[in-house]
Formats: sequence, C-alpha cells, structure tokens
Amino acid sequence: MSRPDMVPPAAVQKVLDGAAETAEEPWGDPDMAVVQSERLAAPPLPLHCFGHWAPWIEAEARLACAPPDFVAAALLALVSSRLAGTRDVKVWRRWCEPSVLNCVAVAPPSAGKSPGLDVVLDPLSRAERQLVLEYRERIKAWEVEHERAVAAEKKWKAEVAAAAKKNEPTPQKPADAAMPPRPPYPTLRLNDTTPEALHQALARNPKGVLLARDELSGWFGSMGRYSGGDGTGDRAMWIEAFGARPYRIDRKTEGPEPLYIARLAVPVLGGIQPDKLNQVLGKIDDGLPARCLFFWPDGCPELREPEDSDGASADQLDVAIKQLVDLPVEIEDGVPKPRAVPIEPSARQLVLAFERRNRDRIREANGFYRSWLGKARGTIGRLALCLAYLDWAATPGAQEPHVIELRYVERAIELIEAYFAPTAVRTFGEATLPEAERDAAALARWLLRQRPVPAKINLRVLREGHILPARRAKAYDLAADELVDAGWLRRVSQTRHYGRPKKDYEVNPKLACPETTQRPESPESPESRTAETIADDPAPRAGVSGLSGLSGQGKLSGRPGDGSPEPVTASMSHTEKSEPAADLLEDVELASWGAALDPALAADPAELSLRGEGCE
Repeated sequence: MSRPDMVPPAAVQKVLDGAAETAEEPWGDPDMAVVQSERLAAPPLPLHCFGHWAPWIEAEARLACAPPDFVAAALLALVSSRLAGTRDVKVWRRWCEPSVLNCVAVAPPSAGKSPGLDVVLDPLSRAERQLVLEYRERIKAWEVEHERAVAAEKKWKAEVAAAAKKNEPTPQKPADAAMPPRPPYPTLRLNDTTPEALHQALARNPKGVLLARDELSGWFGSMGRYSGGDGTGDRAMWIEAFGARPYRIDRKTEGPEPLYIARLAVPVLGGIQPDKLNQVLGKIDDGLPARCLFFWPDGCPELREPEDSDGASADQLDVAIKQLVDLPVEIEDGVPKPRAVPIEPSARQLVLAFERRNRDRIREANGFYRSWLGKARGTIGRLALCLAYLDWAATPGAQEPHVIELRYVERAIELIEAYFAPTAVRTFGEATLPEAERDAAALARWLLRQRPVPAKINLRVLREGHILPARRAKAYDLAADELVDAGWLRRVSQTRHYGRPKKDYEVNPKLACPETTQRPESPESPESRTAETIADDPAPRAGVSGLSGLSGQGKLSGRPGDGSPEPVTASMSHTEKSEPAADLLEDVELASWGAALDPALAADPAELSLRGEGCE
C-alpha cells in the first residue's frame, strides 16, 4: 500500500532520465584567502629572556613535542601564582605591581597546548599532593589538641556554673581551653570552580592559587552559570583578581560574618582555539582581554623519539616549586602582607623610555589592542619580578632577591616588544573579524581536514555535529554564503516545491587537489603551505568525523588529491549511480544523511521509502 508522502515512481524515473541532460557550470579555483584570515606571522619566542630556564624550556618542549611558547607560558603562570600573595614589585614610590599574569595559549586542536602546559602543571600537582599528605598528619595532631581544648573548656564551664551558684567571682578561661585553629587545606591550583569556592580557597591559602584550565572557552562560558545573568559580574571579579586588592564579601551564604580576602590575586592559565577567541574578548571591551598575555606559535614540532639526554634536568622544576612554595609571608595585624621588592634605580630609565615609545603606539592603536597597550607598562614590573624569582628558584639555597636587577627589566621589555605585543595584534586581529568571515574560515578548515574532501555537505547535519562554535542555524547559513562567494561551495538546486528546503551544498572538487589548495606565501607563514597544514584549526568534533559527502552508508569513494576535475562518485549499498543522478534523487540522499545521525536508517536502498520532507 502506497503512502501519501511517497514520490511516484514515474517522477523518480523522470529524474533519472533527465540526469544526463543536466549540465553543471564548470568550477573555478577556490579562493584560499578564506582560510588565511590575514593572520600576522607568529613572532619567535626570545628564549634567552628566561635566563637559566631557557635550555630547560627548550629541552622539555622537545620532549613533550610541544612549542616552547606553551612551556614558557605555564612557567610564568606558576611563579606568578606563588608570588601573588607574598611578593610585589615596587617600580618607584607609590607604584607597586603584583605578580599576577594571565597566560593564554592560543592554538588549533592537536597543536601541543596541553602537553606543553602539563610540563609544568604535572610537577605542580605532585607538589600539591605532597602538601596534602603533610596536611593529613597536621590534622591528626590538631584533633588531639582540639579534644584537649574541648575537655579544658568543659571543665572551665563547670567551674563557672559552680561559681555562679555560690555567688563567687567567675574564673577566667584558661589558655588550654582555647580552641586551636584548624590547619587550612593546601591548594596550589584550581580547575573548575565557582566564585564562592574560589573565595574560600583564597581565604585558606593567602599565598595564592593558580586557576589552570585545559580549555579556557569552557571557563569563560561558565561565567554567570551559578550567579545568573550574562556573566558580566563574574568577569568583573576576574578583572579585580588581576589587581590583587583586598576583597570583602557580605552575603548570607558566607555565614554571619563577612568573608575577608586579604588579596584577591588569582593568575589564570589555559588554552583556547583561535576560532573561539571571541568568547574571551566578549562583545565589548571590558578590560579582561587587556589583562592577558597571549602565546600563539605557528605549528607544532614533529613527533620524535626521545634522546638519552632529554629529561636530564627534570628535577629542576621540582626544586624550584619547593622553594617558591616555602616562601615566607609576613603577617601584619593578623593579615598577610606581601613584601615589595624594588627594581634597581638604573632600570627606571628603561621603564620611562618604554613608556614614551608605548604612548606613540597607543595613539596609533584602537580597540582591544589599545587597551592592551595601556596595561603594558605595568606588565614590565610583573614580568621582571617573575623572571628574577625564576632564576632564584633554579638555584637551591640561593639568597632571595632584595632588588630586581636591571637585566630582568631589560628582558621583560624585550618580551613585551618582541613577542607579546605582536602576538596581541595577531590575536585581536583574528578575533575581531566579522562573525560570518570567522565562521566561514572555520568551516573551510574543517572541509580541508576531511580525507577525502567531501563532495557534498548538508548544513543541518553539520550543525548537529557542532562544526562551528555557534549553534544558530543563521550562522551556518552566513558561513556557507561566504564560501559560495569564495568559490568553495555551490547550492544544490531544489527540484521540489514541498517540505522544508534542503540545505545541501556541492563542494568544489578542486579542493581535493593539493596543487589547488596550496597556499602562496602569506603573512601567516614565510613558506608555502598545503591543505594538510592549513587545515589544522578546528578538528572534527565527536560524532562528525564521518560527515564526508555522505551517501549510502556515509562512505565516499573517489580520487582525492589526484587533481581530476571529474565529479567524485558516491558509493551506495548494492547499487551504484552516477553523481548527477544521485544528486537529483534527493530523497535517497535524505536517507543517507539520516544514516549519519541514526545508523538504523542505513538500510538497503531498495527498502528505503522516498520521503517528501527536508533533512533534519
């Protein structure tokens, strides 16, 4: 019995008969500028600015198969967190800066962000576990003292009650009846935390903690999740955390007494993909991006077998962490007070000279970069402080710095002018592209990652696979329009006038040819790069790795990369049809796209009903 929504066999035959007469306009060369994004070249990291740590950074990065930029980012964030509550830098009178640095590693997936950061974060976690073991021993001793105090207090209360009955003077509370303070739980790093939990962790650990996230886009996306609203309140708190000022919280959830944090100082470390940078920046410049140092190298080192000399100085970081953790903190009126370390007087002239140059740059800049430059002079002192204490921590038993020497100020200025400023330009330029262009570049890079390059895509299926950061259908439509204009895609003509319009697009077959996708020399790289190297931005998300010109059971056969302009043929179970016929037989394709989302739909084509609805 036929269903009312089935396509009549005569209509199917008419489609097949007319397929041979269908003439497609020849494809032109795709515009590869879509994926270039006019990115500036990545500046080389001046490793010599890290002094004793330069060879260590290089060796550990090579061993982790990660760019040295990310190892250096984690190292700076580590020392920044350990100095956040104990040491400041004094540039001159009334100008002090805390050590807080927010270090953001920018790179596409599988570019070595996590391995590079873990070089430093793993030893930090080991140090924290050791502190927890020591904490458990202190808790045992505290429990004994606490019980003694409880017994002494109970005895004293009985004496007070007896004195009251006899109308005698009330006895004074003995010293052994005073409750000993509970040892604070040690915390060196946090991962996923709410603002309330962060406040408690800082109250217990006045020396400072490090917030380390493997993916910062999730951290930014969580702002406002617990407090409600659009997250602007949480962003404001993190802006304050950069200044390391006192922070008082008066809320019912904190108890009858306000929670007082001597210094709200929390350095941030993590990675983010270039296509998600707009989540860091936000819609308006609220000052948070200006308080970040970005690390964005080009490419990732090739995997190689470790040499015998690799890892010879692996314990160097463990020794340094212990020295930094054991830094004493001064207590004034019951509140921790960091010691201000002055810079060498001769270095002040370098700061003034930098400020004069920086003013010229600020006048010519605009937007996010202008705000970033406005924070650069303060970053000099913070970097110089961290570099000085990094060198100190590398030598066990060395005398703690009592002044920040001229060489560390010179290195800090070189890092800013030679590395961080150019990287900021690169970062803000990429993130401030129009959203449609940014999404088009992300979709284009995803296409080039597919092996083979698909012959056809469907926007609804790609949206289900979360190919783009945005979830709105409109974002996919605008991105596809950009790629149509660039000669990457071509909208499949609609041969029916019922149901929801399909969103199928043919993909330029020339994209499967390396000669076509080879990029000319561009600002992004001094060398020409092929599709294999330019297609490494967004990796296919889980569940969409098979969305490559889906037909039949989601498989595609053809000759990727052979340079042939002939159409790629899609394989179908038991039956093969030429691509023009398969393209026009839309309802058979519908079942194929459905098979990508539900394997149960990948049945024999002979058993598939031809439905008159658009692909969901």
